[in-house]
Amino acid sequence: MSGRRAQQKLALPHEQPPDCYFRIVADPTTIRILGPRHVRRSKIPLRLGGGIEYVFPEGTPPGSVSGPFAIPLGKRK
Repeated sequence: MSGRRAQQKLALPHEQPPDCYFRIVADPTTIRILGPRHVRRSKIPLRLGGGIEYVFPEGTPPGSVSGPFAIPLGKRK
């Protein structure tokens, strides 16, 4: 997914679209994960939403997050 598409679908508040992403590997039997759930539209700034998100209310365990990984230039539009 491009940075601009992620910005819209995930209703990200930042002015600039993301240029990287992180990968999370977590066991749902040992930590609390909310989701998958649909992202709602935002009004300020106006973003379409409609993407899928997961929320980790208590965070993730050490070593479960890797990255950042660059979004390829061809996909940053």
